[in-house]
Amino acid sequence: MAVTLKVRAEVLNEYRDQFGYHTNAELAAKMRVAESTLSRVMAGYINPGHKFYIGLRQAFPGVALDRFFELVEPAAARKAA
Repeated sequence: MAVTLKVRAEVLNEYRDQFGYHTNAELAAKMRVAESTLSRVMAGYINPGHKFYIGLRQAFPGVALDRFFELVEPAAARKAA
């Protein structure tokens, strides 16, 4: 089973504040993604696509992308372990 990437919403929120984006709407605009896309990715409802990754680089220059993500095993794989 494949592992997936999950956005670390708490880390993203910390960087959002550090970089002076006061709302998710401001951050989404800087990333050039829809605010609903940002919210859904942060909540784990959808997986981020290439536009999301590019947007993170634009919004947070100098920050390594791996700070924003963690690898997550599927539930079945975790139960078997």
